[in-house]
Amino acid sequence: MKKPASILYFWVCLCWLIANSCAKDFSYEDQGGIKTAPVADAGKDQSIVLPKDSALVNGDKSYDNNGSITNYGWVKLSGPASCNIVAAGSKTTWIKKLTEGTYVFELTVTNNFKLTAKDTLTIYVDKTKIARPPVAEAGPDQTIQLPNNNVTLDGSASSDPDNDISDYLWTRIKGTGTVTYTSPANAITDVSKLTAGVHLFELRVTDATGLIDRDTIAVQVNEAPGVPPVANAGTDQNIPYDLSNCSTSPVIIPLTGSESYDPDGAITKYNWQIIFPLNAPIVITNPSKAQASVTGLLAGKYMFELSVTDNDGNVKKDTTQINIIATNRQLIGARLTPVGSLSEKRKVSGVAFLGNKIFLAGGRYPPAGPGPNFTSRVDMYDVLTKEWSTTELSQKKWGVATAVAGNKIFFGGGTALQGNASPTTRVDIYDMVEQKWSSTELPKAGQYTAIAQGNKILFAGGTAVYIYDYLSEKWTSKTLSQPRVSIAATSVGGSIYLSGGATSNIGGTPFNNIDIYDPKTNSWSVSSMSKAKYALASIGLRGKALWAGGITDKGITNEIEMLDLLGGKGTTFHCLFQPGSFSTNSMGKLGNYVVFFPDGGDDKTRFDIYDSLNDKWYIGVLDKKIGPAILITAGSELYVVGSSTPGIDYYDQLWKLEF
Repeated sequence: MKKPASILYFWVCLCWLIANSCAKDFSYEDQGGIKTAPVADAGKDQSIVLPKDSALVNGDKSYDNNGSITNYGWVKLSGPASCNIVAAGSKTTWIKKLTEGTYVFELTVTNNFKLTAKDTLTIYVDKTKIARPPVAEAGPDQTIQLPNNNVTLDGSASSDPDNDISDYLWTRIKGTGTVTYTSPANAITDVSKLTAGVHLFELRVTDATGLIDRDTIAVQVNEAPGVPPVANAGTDQNIPYDLSNCSTSPVIIPLTGSESYDPDGAITKYNWQIIFPLNAPIVITNPSKAQASVTGLLAGKYMFELSVTDNDGNVKKDTTQINIIATNRQLIGARLTPVGSLSEKRKVSGVAFLGNKIFLAGGRYPPAGPGPNFTSRVDMYDVLTKEWSTTELSQKKWGVATAVAGNKIFFGGGTALQGNASPTTRVDIYDMVEQKWSSTELPKAGQYTAIAQGNKILFAGGTAVYIYDYLSEKWTSKTLSQPRVSIAATSVGGSIYLSGGATSNIGGTPFNNIDIYDPKTNSWSVSSMSKAKYALASIGLRGKALWAGGITDKGITNEIEMLDLLGGKGTTFHCLFQPGSFSTNSMGKLGNYVVFFPDGGDDKTRFDIYDSLNDKWYIGVLDKKIGPAILITAGSELYVVGSSTPGIDYYDQLWKLEF
């Protein structure tokens, strides 16, 4: 009975071999080699402007890996009827008699094995020049294996129909460890110090008109061969931060990696680094040892990563979280009562209150595509009638400086859509009595900080302060003691204090300069804060100048510096419950209380309150989570503009804040 079974098995195997030997393949084998199709490349998209009616197309970047290209063929797939392909069977040809519209042409290449490939390109023919966005090409994904830890990122295949790419920028948007770039602002850059895991890099390409496109590339970094070590960064820790003396307990916080080990060898290297907050300037003591430590942590969440390397070069990582919890400060319950919605969801730029109306002007709405997304919309809310209305600025703009003087509101400077996005000199003026708009022009375009005193409005930024007298309608100017932007402005005892700042609106070198203007004597003097910082909150109250939070050369701070100008007590220091950076509209007054809503900070349900009458600090606790927000002092009431969706910083809701 076994012999027939063996014969049946033989015939089944034979049939399977015959069937598979006849399987269809899109390549074929000749003399032991597999022949594949060529690769067609029709070139980059083009844009021409009439009366020019011809374009040169070039397929010379087409190639074949194991043969040769023998034929080229150009055809039109779509577009206006008129066109003449001069040499349709050539690698390169002129296409003439093009008319207005969008053409799509296809290139077919055939190799010596009769295998073919196709590619297309688009030619835009316009009556007048139309700016079209670039196309970013970050290249194919890559895989490497440690100990090799570097790759080349190549975005040179990026293109622009107008052939006017102006900027490239490579950034890593996913991955651990600190990488090094050779030239991140070039089309091609080398990246080194990659660690095991997946790293996602983004290429941003910008053309001369400001239009942007992005593409990403994933780099998979595999472990070195062998049994990897086991990293153990220790358990998470909760450390109290005493707000009465602005320090942690203990002051020195340990990082313990001594439980790490290697199953088949020995650990030869330890490396501690902070991975959250990103780029936090925290100094780790003994970062290359199993036992390390940190000091100077402020209230918030911190993530530290331990990387261990064994004698085979294998690397493993583990993380530990340190929660710094603010203590020793009284909590006050607060609530947000919704009063209405904005007509457009956006990042509001200019904010003011005059008469009985709140003004929410300009800003940026969520992007729907490439290019600037500014708006000219002004939402107005009447706190007495509870009615909403809208009006428009004369330009769509962002970064507007706002001040109130007399019965007028001034919305000045910023970046506006003027053909392309560019700094503007425009100052829109709204007369509350006549309910009419007028305008004037700043002596120089730019983004400013604005503040009013009497009949004068000061716009500070760049190299100077520009002063507008709205009664005489004349401008004067004063050179700043230090050129800078992102200046904090406040009025104390009738004088204006222009404090801090940095070399650019997005950061750079911070400064501690204070330019002081006395309108009574029309004179200027210079002083300084204890630390250089920008993006800080500044307010004057009861003869005191108060500066809170901001960004120093060591990162975001929670320090409060208070200068007593009338009581003669000099400078005293306090601290916010968590570090924070601030915008011009991040603070407001409610009676004798000053409220601080930072732009940044881990805790989105709490905020700082200062009782200026009793010189006491509190923490306000909201009944809901809220992200970055704008505060508006409206007489004896305080309002908040923010997002109804936590984590989204495009504002759509107005609340009344009470506590």
